Order: sequence, then structure tokens, then C-alpha cells
Amino acid sequence: MGTAFASGNGSKKERAAIIPGDDVTYKVLYENEEPTMVRVKIKDDRGELVRADKFKSTNGFMQRYDLSALEEGTYFVELRDKYGVITEKVVIKDQLKHASTAIAKN
Repeated sequence: MGTAFASGNGSKKERAAIIPGDDVTYKVLYENEEPTMVRVKIKDDRGELVRADKFKSTNGFMQRYDLSALEEGTYFVELRDKYGVITEKVVIKDQLKHASTAIAKN
């Protein structure tokens, strides 16, 4: 499931999307027609900052995030530009536990 948001002027044009790849990778896609500053923050479930990036976007960008180094838990990817903020909930599961469970079921 991905999330998209529209520009602050109320148009239906999608400006950004957070798209899951697999259990630990996500892509942030951003499109704009004028230069703007975009901030991407990843926070844990306590609101503590895990990672922060700032992009000066002239036509847009795509940034891939590999979250495999993070501990199991709930995180939030926040994208902020001059038009607004979106937040996508991301759940990281212990992949070794899932692999062990899958093997045990076979």
C-alpha cells in the first residue's frame, strides 16, 4: 500500500508517494514543477528521529530507503514540503523469526 498527497492549493495532482518495496525497503517519489525544499524524516514509535534527509528539488526525485538495519517495531516516514505533510506507518518485522517460522511449517 502506498500513500500520496495533493498540493496545498487543493488540486488533485499527486505530488508525492511512499511506496513499499518489501518488508524493509521503501521508495519516496516526489514530483514538482518549481524549486522547493523537501524534508524526509523517519521516526520510531516514540517519536525519536532515526534518519533525516533534505532535498532541494527542481523537478522531483526518487529516494530508496533500506530499513533493514532498524530493530523490529513501528516507524513513521514523514515527508514535508511547502504544501503539507504526509506520514506513512511502516512496520519492521524480525526477518529471521519469520524465516524460522516458515521453515518450521514446512
